[in-house]
Amino acid sequence: MRFYYLLSGFFSVLSQVYILRELLSLFAGNEFSFGFLASGWMAGMGLGSFFEGRKRTRLSCEGQFLLLSFLFLGLVYLLRGTGKIFGLSPGEVLGSGALIITGFFFVFPLSFAMGMLFMKLTRVGEEIRGVSGIGEVYRLDAVGDTLAGAGFSYLFIHLPPLPFAFFISFLLSLPISLRKKPFIPLSLSLLALSFTPIPSVLGKKILEASFPGYKVIEEKDSPYTRITVLERDSILHVFQNNSLSFSFPSPFFEDVHLPMLFIPHPERILLIEAPPPVSREVKKHGVKKIKTVMLDPILLRVCREISKGEGEFIAGDGRKVVREGEWDGVFVMLPEPENLSSGRFYTVEFFREVKEHLREKGILFLKIPGSETSLSTPEKLMLSSLYFSLKKVFPDVLVLPGEEIFFIAGEKIPFSFDTLVARYERRRIKTLYFHPSLLPLEYNPERMRWIREEIEPAPLNTDPHPILPFFSMWRWNMEYPFLFRYLFPFLLRLPYLLLFLPLLFFIKRGIFFPVLCMGVWGITIEMLSLLSLQSRAGWVYHLAGLAISSFMLGIAGGEISGERRNLSIKLPFAISLLISLSFPFLLKLSLPPPLFLFLVNFGAGFSVGMLYPLAVKKLGGRTMGAGIIYGADLLGGALASFLTSLFLFSIYGAWKVLFLSGIYLLLPFLMLY
Repeated sequence: MRFYYLLSGFFSVLSQVYILRELLSLFAGNEFSFGFLASGWMAGMGLGSFFEGRKRTRLSCEGQFLLLSFLFLGLVYLLRGTGKIFGLSPGEVLGSGALIITGFFFVFPLSFAMGMLFMKLTRVGEEIRGVSGIGEVYRLDAVGDTLAGAGFSYLFIHLPPLPFAFFISFLLSLPISLRKKPFIPLSLSLLALSFTPIPSVLGKKILEASFPGYKVIEEKDSPYTRITVLERDSILHVFQNNSLSFSFPSPFFEDVHLPMLFIPHPERILLIEAPPPVSREVKKHGVKKIKTVMLDPILLRVCREISKGEGEFIAGDGRKVVREGEWDGVFVMLPEPENLSSGRFYTVEFFREVKEHLREKGILFLKIPGSETSLSTPEKLMLSSLYFSLKKVFPDVLVLPGEEIFFIAGEKIPFSFDTLVARYERRRIKTLYFHPSLLPLEYNPERMRWIREEIEPAPLNTDPHPILPFFSMWRWNMEYPFLFRYLFPFLLRLPYLLLFLPLLFFIKRGIFFPVLCMGVWGITIEMLSLLSLQSRAGWVYHLAGLAISSFMLGIAGGEISGERRNLSIKLPFAISLLISLSFPFLLKLSLPPPLFLFLVNFGAGFSVGMLYPLAVKKLGGRTMGAGIIYGADLLGGALASFLTSLFLFSIYGAWKVLFLSGIYLLLPFLMLY
């Protein structure tokens, strides 16, 4: 049975990070996917655990593993066909309503079955070894979680995703094949398919069916994102997590000439996440050094192939590269801050780094979506937040209206049409669509006055409090009036400390409430560690497995301590409060991301794990009690992951959410006296 315990934990984590990859690719890499998946998964597992604890279904553990095998494969290809199901066109991001359906209802059958399996294994463990058997199930499940998380971050993430899904399904079929010989051919078939191109070919067929009229040139997963290259009418369309990165050839990259004309003598230009045609246009200004930096190596390779050797493309983090020299211009060529990874190039901290490395009369250029006539509420908030964030650092910020709103920031930005035309002619630039003589019509006094009047007080966009990705999500989801027209505007004005008041209605003398609160805190810390790191270091999806494995390893260590020693049930809460206090200091130490994730999540997991056996002992070590404790922990985590990733982190920032989670610890700590 110990193999079953390990396999249960191994699959639980591996399936979560695998499904997370699919959700991120559907939602433009937006980190809100973390919460939708985690909350749906934990809610399903909690309800499945409750259900099995009360009903005792007849399906054996081996049969339950086989059921999971089929549910997992079905879910993988169901998610691949989401574009067809919801009628998405290429580059169209899955809306929040569809994401809720996908993250909750599509995933629910798998997570519910996983919760039932854990309850079955817990019952078997108690029948074999009594109370210590329950602890062994929990401990070995955590070891399986740890192996899967670490293995994914450093090994499995580099494997082709669809063949690897068949390999996972093969592992789940082993228990029944080892017990019943008629199932051996099924396991061998799944294993054989995992080493063939058939799973990937099937995935390609689903993609082509989702986007008729497009030819799939390439689809490849990197440790950061999913890159898809489609072709239609001899035009290549490159997508990053289903969000259009660029099309080639395209005339729209000539817009870069406008900010280039604001630089008197451009010699060194840094382009961050810029498509290949941009460097070609910048080169027309006689620039001596053009460096284009991209974080994703797969996207970098695609850009190099399209550019045919023109320009210097390097793999790296733009926030680090900007500190490696002095620049006449730093151009952030992202379409908008649609997630924390892209939003980190729009924060006050990044602007300070740029200012320190700009030459005299150098500029920073950014852009966000806009409109020719009017702006919606989230577009106004995005405009205002970015403007005041830039003004926090740069003395002069020029805002130019249009379908894309341009921001040009520096020490002094003189705006003279005659100067721009003179520079254009002196540099002998040849363009098809752009000419500075048209600028007086485009940016007439009335339109410039209008865009200034649209700027209103708004929170700054900072690393600990990245609000722009939230406004971007709001902009894309205006069709959901309750959430984005009423609830979120209300929350923006709500004092965050009032969010702990609902707890007062659930306090009662019993172990369920403290375990629920610990579940809320534990997952909040895990989500905060990932989201905070994402806003500073960029894509950390490849480290999500490491965060989960560190958390589960801590659970295993805490469970051992709580089971073998006669400890006070208040101790886990005291340790958790200490971890909350140390979190901001660890974050400001700028530790290597893997080390930071390990320390924070191991500590949080240790507290959660220690509470589990102590709570079970308080209930007399009954299987039913173990199921209730497990379910309470998961349901608390489901609530925390959903709320933290959806709006708490963006609206209130890391420090306020950390303080709020501390209140969730303090109440049960005081109640246990």
